Amino acid sequence: MNVPDLLQQIIDWEKSVAGRLPDWAAPSGLILGVTGDGDGGYECTPERSITFARTGADGIHFAWIADRRGVSDDLDEAPIICVSPMDFDNPVWAVARNIRDFFSLVFYGHDLLLNNDFGSREHYEKAQREQEQYDAESPYLQAWGEETRKLALEAREKFELAPIDDPYGYMRQIRSEISDLG
Repeated sequence: MNVPDLLQQIIDWEKSVAGRLPDWAAPSGLILGVTGDGDGGYECTPERSITFARTGADGIHFAWIADRRGVSDDLDEAPIICVSPMDFDNPVWAVARNIRDFFSLVFYGHDLLLNNDFGSREHYEKAQREQEQYDAESPYLQAWGEETRKLALEAREKFELAPIDDPYGYMRQIRSEISDLG
């Protein structure tokens, strides 16, 4: 299976800057890479998906909607889903049109949207304020926050990632566009 260049470049870059954060941290906040056939390891992971990133918590992982053989699919343009095995009501939802948009959301700090299926803009904005408050009080972010922000800026520049206007609106739009997740 051919991994998209952008994913491989980010994996390589994260390795090259690894000494700037604690051993357990990565600039993306994710564990990146396709392992095995990319099946995700959970029954709720759609058959025709290829897992390429994990959060490291609750089995949450991100995958392309594509043929696992990767023969005919252009993974650079394949839609991205989040699979949250502990979310029994709705464990799978679309998060990005493609890998570039996915990493734009990640490195512009919209990971809260990626990991949760918010029912309303108000719910999202409330959760965002709570996250900002938590981040301001977090001993980890006090120790490593500035370096994490520098690395996010470096990634945005290095990989030419553009911000997504209205990330919540973007997420709602792609969820309505990408409804066939199985």
